[in-house]
Amino acid sequence: MRAIQTLRTYILAETESPFLTLHCRDGATFRRESLSGTDSVLHLPEAGIRVPLAGLYQDVG
Repeated sequence: MRAIQTLRTYILAETESPFLTLHCRDGATFRRESLSGTDSVLHLPEAGIRVPLAGLYQDVG
């Protein structure tokens, strides 16, 4: 298996409800974080963006 050394975060998104699982690099491993609900905000500081889940999931449900 090859590692992508520059990968900081990867995101798994539920398709039918506002729920994201983030896997964020923490040294040599990844820590898992969850975001749920339309009041949550996805914050990716390495990319300089903040995205409300309400916007990502506005046409779902």
